[in-house]
Amino acid sequence: MPPDAAVPDAAVPDAAVPDIVASDVFTHEVKISDAAIADATAPDVVAADPFGGRSFRIDDTNPAPTPDSTCTARAVSSAVFTFSSDLGSLTGTASSGSTAWKFSATAGPEANKLTYHVSNLTGGLIFFERDQGVHVAQVVLYGSGVPVMWCLRGALTPQP
Repeated sequence: MPPDAAVPDAAVPDAAVPDIVASDVFTHEVKISDAAIADATAPDVVAADPFGGRSFRIDDTNPAPTPDSTCTARAVSSAVFTFSSDLGSLTGTASSGSTAWKFSATAGPEANKLTYHVSNLTGGLIFFERDQGVHVAQVVLYGSGVPVMWCLRGALTPQP
């Protein structure tokens, strides 16, 4: 995925990133565990609320195990985002080189992935999943007249 960056073999260990929990503001509270991220058909999904108020980073030096051919990052790309305490929204900054975009997003109704819909800029999606045992996020920002202005997929790195 990163054009000029060396790709480390290390990924975020399972113990470093707890289960993801989301509040589905359109229907009911949904708690999404690791198993549910990997298998959206899992019944009776439950977990604690360990992501509330926490920040995470993805960048082009720590890509997801499985690339997405529709998401091609530019050199020196990163995104840092912080979940609200109730996980109903998140805020963040996406950057590529010297360009940066601040975004905010609210939890969406999607049942198959924990998904947030960007509510500023010209829109976008942020979704979370497990990819070969690694917690992964993908940030897609839409552009005016261009379907995807910016996209980055990477392993989650918890921030202090």
